[in-house]
Amino acid sequence: MLDGFRFGFRVVTELGRLLLGRVQGDSGVVPRRLDEVDATWLSAVLGVRFPGASVNAVRTLSEDSGTTSRRRVAVEYAPGRRPDGAPASVFVKLRPPGLAEELFGRIFDLGPTEVAFYQNARPSLEVRAPELYAARLDRSGAYALVLEDLHGTGAVFKTIADEVTLSEAESVVDALARLHASFWGSTGFPWLRRAGDLRNAAVERFVCRRAHRPTLDRFADLLPQSVGRGASVIHTKRPALERYWAAGPLTMIHGDSHVGNAYFVGREAGFFDWQVTQWHQGVRDLAYFLVLSVDIELRRLHERELFERYCERLIEGGVRRSDIDSDWLFERYRSFSLYAYMGASVTATMSELQPEALARIGLRRAATAVDDLDALSILRRLPRAR
Repeated sequence: MLDGFRFGFRVVTELGRLLLGRVQGDSGVVPRRLDEVDATWLSAVLGVRFPGASVNAVRTLSEDSGTTSRRRVAVEYAPGRRPDGAPASVFVKLRPPGLAEELFGRIFDLGPTEVAFYQNARPSLEVRAPELYAARLDRSGAYALVLEDLHGTGAVFKTIADEVTLSEAESVVDALARLHASFWGSTGFPWLRRAGDLRNAAVERFVCRRAHRPTLDRFADLLPQSVGRGASVIHTKRPALERYWAAGPLTMIHGDSHVGNAYFVGREAGFFDWQVTQWHQGVRDLAYFLVLSVDIELRRLHERELFERYCERLIEGGVRRSDIDSDWLFERYRSFSLYAYMGASVTATMSELQPEALARIGLRRAATAVDDLDALSILRRLPRAR
């Protein structure tokens, strides 16, 4: 009941801000629609990063939307006005076009978090991520990111429907370990959410609880019996689970580390879509990737091996060996299969987030991992919410 009240209050608050911003109109700083990303605006923002740049024309290469509006744009410069390093194409992200999608993003601070990440954390990142050319955020919450167009780097992209090889899984594991090792135990970036932070916890609990019954009704064929019968305990013990997750060393995580948010350049993996980066347990990223992105049989064969590889890479990256109790950490890893299941459940029941065919793949993998790893037994040991 209290979670529902907090969720309702947050929705009303953010909806009011959203509508006020739309009534007040264009700030002149941040484009509200992709068709406003024109030669004049790009000249202004690219000219800050690349003094002297002047854009004559732009051409759309591709476009889509989800929790953001996204467009790849080819850039044509005026003669003699393309400074060294100025890109031939860029990737632009704005707020989503739909009211519901924008409200969802505002409730979870997706746009402001990603803007802050690129402005503050990206320069010190030790893993691949798109280069930032320009970032804008106004008081209404509207935002714009102009990023490196990864298609020009030879990057390879995948969805969770594509095969992830063992070699590719190793590349992602190595990249996650580098990311986590470099920020292990840090207390910087106060704008990042922290595990145990109550700001969005009630909202997340409410959204996940609302997805529980529709998941059982619509996708029972994807769920092992143990998960179909026992998943309700996830929601009754979610506050205790959050306290359990908040205990121990924290690091900066990607937060949405499935393969659809990764890319490969040669044997090296990188990540984009940093909208939910936060301070949390590093193995949350590891579990989220392996559970949702790797075929079930490949995960079963190599899961412990890939987990041990992650631990070894953390130590190589400077994490103290005393911080790496593999049994303790593997239990946390097992528990985060529950987080992957909750995320997959929400995605499967909110059709605007992902096509159902992809959502079904993720939900089946996550539910199977919860069963394989006996993650519900960890929950049953935790005390009920006070």
